[in-house]
Amino acid sequence: AGAAAEAAARAPAGAARLAAEAAAASVAVAVAEAAAPPRAVDLGCGKGRDAVYLASRGWSVLAVDNQRAFLDHVQAFAARQGLSSRVAVACVDLRTHRPGCVPRLRELLAPPLQLVSLARFLSRSLLDEVVALMPLGCCVAVHHFGAGAVSLKSGRPIKGGNPDSCGLAAGELAARCEIR
Repeated sequence: AGAAAEAAARAPAGAARLAAEAAAASVAVAVAEAAAPPRAVDLGCGKGRDAVYLASRGWSVLAVDNQRAFLDHVQAFAARQGLSSRVAVACVDLRTHRPGCVPRLRELLAPPLQLVSLARFLSRSLLDEVVALMPLGCCVAVHHFGAGAVSLKSGRPIKGGNPDSCGLAAGELAARCEIR
């Protein structure tokens, strides 16, 4: 930046402005390159395909599930893709009525955090807690079945036996995630 400032002082006014902008841009690039990768938490990650995908796109991901076997699969999958350094796992029971779940969720969602992913996993009480606890500026991405969805394999309703995890009604997600 010192050489750029000296050159700017000797140059005509327009050139000085360009030199100052170039110096500022080089500082911005250096800061961006040194910055930590964006951070995501994949709740109910299952076998980790979304977590590993995000890691392959440069994210640092915490994959969370309550089944150790799934998390072992996530770690092996990330290793096969050369992404072990970008994918961490945590074995946590996310049922919010369980003692200790909400404090643990608060830890998982601590800043810096840019994304919370809930894919093919839904607990309405968990979603409500996530929306309440996630840091300002964080996004929540929900990928789930619509109400009345049926399995292409069996023809039966998807998750129809559990009213908390059954399909989302039209407009329900928007109402639950309304900015307060």
